[in-house]
Amino acid sequence: MKNTSFATGLAFSLALGAAGIAAAQAPARPAARPQGVQQDTSARREARHERGGREKMLFRGITLTSSQKASIKAMRKERHNHLEATRGSAHRQRGDTTGMAARRAEMQANREKQIVALRSILTPDQRVQFDKNVEELKQR
Repeated sequence: MKNTSFATGLAFSLALGAAGIAAAQAPARPAARPQGVQQDTSARREARHERGGREKMLFRGITLTSSQKASIKAMRKERHNHLEATRGSAHRQRGDTTGMAARRAEMQANREKQIVALRSILTPDQRVQFDKNVEELKQR
């Protein structure tokens, strides 16, 4: 009986020690953002567009004029405003998987409209490279 309780106590002590070591080695979590404080989404959004993404791939090898850049920025802002306006309905549908195919098709149609709109501001020479970039993006 005495040996059993000693073995149980030893096993318990080893388990606690191992848990303490594992907890000490775990990476520290970043500090949580205080309640009610929002991140500057416009700054993050602009930084993301500067880094690239789909648009950077679409315009690879194309030198845009300042008026073309302004047009693209206006299109981006209009698209953002539209997405912000429809955001609530998309969140309500999140758990609904029955309409997933329809939402996916709608997103694809919106991407196609975006490509057509972006293509419309380019010169004929730029459109050749743009079309190549679109095909490369679709291959990915």
